[in-house]
Amino acid sequence: MARTLRYALPLALLLSFLASPAQAVVGQIFRGQIAFSTWFQSYDTSGCIMTGARTVALNGTMQNLPGPPTPSGNAFIEVIQYDVCQSTYLFLADGFPNLGASDLRFSPNLGGAVFDATVQLCDEFNPSSCFPFTIDLTWTPTGPITRQSSHMVLHTGTSVLILHDHITTRAAQVAGVITDGATNFTQNATDGALTSQGSWFIQAG
Repeated sequence: MARTLRYALPLALLLSFLASPAQAVVGQIFRGQIAFSTWFQSYDTSGCIMTGARTVALNGTMQNLPGPPTPSGNAFIEVIQYDVCQSTYLFLADGFPNLGASDLRFSPNLGGAVFDATVQLCDEFNPSSCFPFTIDLTWTPTGPITRQSSHMVLHTGTSVLILHDHITTRAAQVAGVITDGATNFTQNATDGALTSQGSWFIQAG
């Protein structure tokens, strides 16, 4: 809680100093948590057909200044079947679904995450052809928590642009199911990460 207050107070003071009748203040603030996976990969008995998937999912709040924060939950999922012997795509689909409040759940202190939802993914070669996919993935931490911050101020004429990031990350193993009902595209576990992030950019002038 103390870390949150130390982060929020400078931002509130900054906005109060920048906001004036002579200066328009615009910007964007994101606060939330993100779950990443690298590629899940598995091969059939011939060694030719590779089946795989990857995903990144987040939930939090997005604030477009000077407006209020609003809930933000969405994901990117991509699935693939590829014949490495013939260098041919057999199936390739992806999607950017919006997520409900319960679709992506994080444990405290990046102690794990669960992504449990049904989403639509569309064929990349025929975007009008879309299919329901069931997702049930679990992130289990495998490393310590690391933290990093960055802060940048850029002056351009009469304007000032301020960029800030505060990121907490923890390595994780990702396992579970992404399936269209016929094929599980995540047969083997893969590496991933859990991230808690506070990012904002503000422009005044």
